[in-house]
Amino acid sequence: MRALVLLAGLAACGGRRAEPVEPLRVAAASDLSRAFPEVGAAFTRATGHAVTFAFGSSGQLARQVIEGAPYGVLASADEAFVDRAVAAGACEAASRTVYAVGRIGLWTPAGAAPPPADLAG
Repeated sequence: MRALVLLAGLAACGGRRAEPVEPLRVAAASDLSRAFPEVGAAFTRATGHAVTFAFGSSGQLARQVIEGAPYGVLASADEAFVDRAVAAGACEAASRTVYAVGRIGLWTPAGAAPPPADLAG
């Protein structure tokens, strides 16, 4: 079975503002809602700068950033949304990076029927 590889992108946004805004506002894919609060706390301890998060759909958050929402970082579950925000001039191209690579897996409990044959390809 082939695995589907997922790439997630990250970029610094808010290029339209002249000065940084405190706290740092991060627009992040909802799948990051369990991990990013801990990352934000570590960032605050290390830098003294507060961080707030808005979690949601990558597409909706990217659209908000493109339309001028005051986020300093966009963390998307799909790097194409980050690319769109960069192309629109809402995020800095030099800051764009892949923060995660994942694979979709299939798990079944012991004794469960095998997966349908059409998933094998």
